[in-house]
Amino acid sequence: MYFIDFHSHVYPDAIAPKAAQSVREFYHLGDDTIDGRVESLLSYGDQAGIDRFVILPVALRPSRTRHINDFIIEQVASQPRFFGYGTVHAGMENITGEVQYIMDKGLRGIKMHPDSQVFAID
Repeated sequence: MYFIDFHSHVYPDAIAPKAAQSVREFYHLGDDTIDGRVESLLSYGDQAGIDRFVILPVALRPSRTRHINDFIIEQVASQPRFFGYGTVHAGMENITGEVQYIMDKGLRGIKMHPDSQVFAID
């Protein structure tokens, strides 16, 4: 049997604890053991028997979108257990260009803020 976590988040180590805390506070989650780091997600996944992860990033600001997408592209390239989605923000000037970039880089779909919509590319 094969298990996939279809909704995961990871962040660069430098901001991971703060980003994970923000998510916990926003959703009223009490578990402070999840720190948002790639290594932590993989470790928890190993303990739970998760084989693969769908990584869904969210751009909270238009100016951070490309940086976030590049981070996910790097993670997918280095972690064979990851399926990566890209992100766009409704306030971006060139959403079409970013969607093309996401497709060209091989990400599997798009997670959009602020509507939290997910679109598959494949």
